[in-house]
Amino acid sequence: MDARHFACAWVLQRGHDMLVPIFSALGIMLVLEGVMPFLSPRGFRRTLVVVTQSDDRTLRIAGLASMLAGVLLLYLARSA
Repeated sequence: MDARHFACAWVLQRGHDMLVPIFSALGIMLVLEGVMPFLSPRGFRRTLVVVTQSDDRTLRIAGLASMLAGVLLLYLARSA
């Protein structure tokens, strides 16, 4: 195997190694997002109504809080 083929194989392997955790995280996220509509469709609709009627500032604060909680959770999980 020449150097070019070795480099291509290495890049493909590294790309695969990077995609596994990304796809795993996306899969877990989709499962968690599907729990509420599956268990309580009516409650999910009520939640969506409240969210759609919220102003931009409230949604931004909720989004920021969610991102910060996610970063903290990742930090704690990775540092353990």
